Amino acid sequence: NYNITLSGDWANNGGTFNGNGFTVTFNSTSVDQNINGTAVSQSFYSLTVAKSSYALYVNGSTATLAVSGALTMTSGSFTPPATFNVVDVTLNGGNFITNTTTNVTGNWTTNSGSTFTPGSNVVVFNSTAGNQTIGGSAITTFNNLTVAKSTRDLGMSGSGKTLNVSGILTMTSGTFCVSTTCPSTMT
Repeated sequence: NYNITLSGDWANNGGTFNGNGFTVTFNSTSVDQNINGTAVSQSFYSLTVAKSSYALYVNGSTATLAVSGALTMTSGSFTPPATFNVVDVTLNGGNFITNTTTNVTGNWTTNSGSTFTPGSNVVVFNSTAGNQTIGGSAITTFNNLTVAKSTRDLGMSGSGKTLNVSGILTMTSGTFCVSTTCPSTMT
């Protein structure tokens, strides 16, 4: 597998990027960066944000961003477009800022030193293929949280077993809070 590291912007004006196991890392330590262009939808395999105190934005015509592997945040901030589809979210540092619909088909990990700013968004856990977890060493606060998992489970893991939902918790299908993986506190 190969990886791509960018200190500039990413512009897709209608082409196709086949990420095929690649990790694309945005790492400028001196300016904000953008994923933009005329493409309405853009896809990556794995996306890493490592930007010290700067931001990665998605703008231009891009309304949907799909990450078929993992979003990993180590520093900086990231603001996705109106619809963000991702398998795994790992927040090890930085600030993940959303006012969007975020569809997660894997696991969500929030570790100490990272921030999730949910805005007015909804995070939907919707894997029909397997169980999912919300975990990490830090407390995760969602605005609106939807569990739509057919017959699968969404549970808690890690030491940060407190889950805050400041808006609406919606259960459409599946099981939330499974036996020993239940959060110790839910507010």
